[in-house]
Amino acid sequence: MNEFREAAPAYRTGKYTYQDYAKLPEGARYQLIGGELVVAPSPTDFHQGISTNIFRLMDAFVLAKDVGTVRYAPLDVQLNDKEIYQPDLLFMTWSTVERIRKERINGAPDLVGEILSRSTSYHDLTTKLRNYERYGVGECWIVDPRDRSVEVFVREGRGFLPARRVEGSGTVESVVLAGFTITIAQVFHYPRPGTSTGYFIDEEPGEFREALQPYRTGEYTSQEYAGLPVGTPRQFICGELIVTLPPTDAHQTVSANLTQLMSGFVRENGLGTVRTVPVEVALDDKNIYRPDVVFIAADRMDVVEDENVAGAPDLVVEVISPDTFYYDTRPKLRNYGKYGVREYWIVDPEIRSVEIRVLEGGKLLPARREEGNGTVESEVLAGLTVSLEDIFA
Repeated sequence: MNEFREAAPAYRTGKYTYQDYAKLPEGARYQLIGGELVVAPSPTDFHQGISTNIFRLMDAFVLAKDVGTVRYAPLDVQLNDKEIYQPDLLFMTWSTVERIRKERINGAPDLVGEILSRSTSYHDLTTKLRNYERYGVGECWIVDPRDRSVEVFVREGRGFLPARRVEGSGTVESVVLAGFTITIAQVFHYPRPGTSTGYFIDEEPGEFREALQPYRTGEYTSQEYAGLPVGTPRQFICGELIVTLPPTDAHQTVSANLTQLMSGFVRENGLGTVRTVPVEVALDDKNIYRPDVVFIAADRMDVVEDENVAGAPDLVVEVISPDTFYYDTRPKLRNYGKYGVREYWIVDPEIRSVEIRVLEGGKLLPARREEGNGTVESEVLAGLTVSLEDIFA
């Protein structure tokens, strides 16, 4: 999977031991994820502003209540010899502060906060979130600057459950840090230079959006999008033109395997049609996507126009990469559900996993996830069973 890994926006340099990691210079944004050294770019000013906003209020609350201590990046959190992270901020109760060492925190904090960016979102929402859960973090905040949201995961038993997601406005409440609340306005307040007046990213999108997402060129109309050159690896997401990196060989292999497996089943049973990238799926005038594979049922063929689809397919497959992960699992996931996609496959070549989500109440909810080995079954394509070995061959 080396080629896939090289496509990541963070700069990988291969496998490291803890002893190798301990010899690295201080101060850089190093993390050891799955035994690999990952060096992320420095956070943007807006990213740091968000971190500062949360830290100031959380630290003041913790000091006033005398319930523990708050720390912020860069500070190593060592979960094991292969997993050493630098969360944006963390909270330790007095009962767990003995885990704080001179060089690092040795063990799980009680609460961690991760602020998403293009170069870190893949790790923050996959490997790191799973390991925070596995090693006993009590609460994890996922802060998304792009849609002004905070999602709180809280431990229940041996695993995390999403406690609440607040977007746009409202108040975020901590369970681990009982009594601590912060509003969305306080989280995303970003003063204009030389003033105390704050703005949100939808009011001043340029600098922040350029830093957060791959190759943005600002907002487009649907007419401008339609006039772009044919063949560009482009998508129109929430009214913005997104040009992503070309897919790796591993990505293309997985996409081709799934296309072959699904199309053969569909043709044999006369169920409809399967299309593959670069097919464009137009959900509305501001959301025109290029999923890797789509299925349209025979009784809905009227949405197929030449090589494109005007409306929601019945089933969509996205093969994720670090470059597209944010979109595939955030705005596109929400909009596929909103417009009626009945089944959504999220395929990860890096860890050889497939997550299947099904439509319920206008949202695509998790139905099943397989990793490594095993098989996955489709609900929309009843009778289709695919082995992970065939997908990732």
